[in-house]
Amino acid sequence: MGTKRSSAGLRVNRASSGVIGLLTVGVMCLCACSDTRASAQSHQVPSAPAPGKVLWQLYTDVDYRGPVQRGAVDLTDESVYLATKATLYRVDAGEVEIVGEQPSTEAQLALAPGGKTYAWLMPEAGWQGLFSVRLMDVSGEWLADLALEDFPYGFSALYLGLEGRLIVTASPLDDWAGLRGRFQYTFWDRGGEVLNRIELPSRQLGFLDPTGRSILLLGDEAAAAFSSSGKQLWQLEGRFRKAAIAEGGTLAVLNPLSRELIDQAFIYYGSGEPAIAEASTPIHDLIMIPDGSLTLVVGDEGRYSYLDTRTAEIREGPPLPIDGPFRISDAEFVDYETVALSVLHRLGKPPQHSWPEGSIIVIDRHGTVDFQMEFPIREAIASVPAIDIVFGQRLFVGFTEDSTVLVDIRP
Repeated sequence: MGTKRSSAGLRVNRASSGVIGLLTVGVMCLCACSDTRASAQSHQVPSAPAPGKVLWQLYTDVDYRGPVQRGAVDLTDESVYLATKATLYRVDAGEVEIVGEQPSTEAQLALAPGGKTYAWLMPEAGWQGLFSVRLMDVSGEWLADLALEDFPYGFSALYLGLEGRLIVTASPLDDWAGLRGRFQYTFWDRGGEVLNRIELPSRQLGFLDPTGRSILLLGDEAAAAFSSSGKQLWQLEGRFRKAAIAEGGTLAVLNPLSRELIDQAFIYYGSGEPAIAEASTPIHDLIMIPDGSLTLVVGDEGRYSYLDTRTAEIREGPPLPIDGPFRISDAEFVDYETVALSVLHRLGKPPQHSWPEGSIIVIDRHGTVDFQMEFPIREAIASVPAIDIVFGQRLFVGFTEDSTVLVDIRP
């Protein structure tokens, strides 16, 4: 059970997946490119196609310290919360203020998709690399400290669902490094109460429902869905590498681990045999809308498709308005008709190539572009440029290592 204590002394916050962990965080470096850090004089916002526009653009180590890890828009007043590893910022009309700072020098910050809840992951000296968790509300209210009363005490990973509606920690039971053996997954509420504990035979890869109501865990032998309270909803035997879950956990789309099936999407409704749709390329990412009726399938060489989960029909999306080779690095639904995609532009042919620029593009299923903006890329990381957006919102945050923008695509 989490124990509450005074928050006095605290200064007061998304992939495919809302997870952060000192043992699990990693990025794939594609190349090292020339330094394109912005200067303080470069705050002029580039033009963008109507109706989309940039409301503000801020720069790393000019307006805030360290690269942004996640952003969230509060629609009540159009303020934005930006999380770096060490600091939580609130931005109002381009003006930046600090609302949360590290409680200890090694603590790392995790902001829930959609905001409202954030957490400090604090390493504990006697736990061989595991950490405790301090839950906070973005208003500055301390919520709870998460710590198990008995073995294994600490955590190797944390999953935060939309606005903190789902909170799950992972703890290794047999191997402190988390490389083998059993894991305990603990489900919590925002007040720090334990809702359920589940022991699984191996470390799992987690994917979150966009509404924060469920989580899908992929293990070595099966995929299993759980509600935010820790109730198991279903299990599907097999090995999978990518997945998406929606409709409160009753529907999922999964991509098998097998190389021979890497272009297939299994559509599973919680019972029976899954329906199978075949994409035109290997599948790199899957994103579902909240009711599960539509899935975005991201493939090779900038290609993407829409999968109707009711009919298993898959149709390739319209081409993106980009010259030259590129890859999709991040993708989110804006609404049922529109997606936001980020891409990395490749210069040269492998292996003598680089990724000097990236773009964020908002495009509907008919090929109409609502927004497009290019960014210099200093270091090409797999998920950069990154997009943080909640389904149905037409204000969203985009960011690279060097800058962050608030994009408005309202009519």
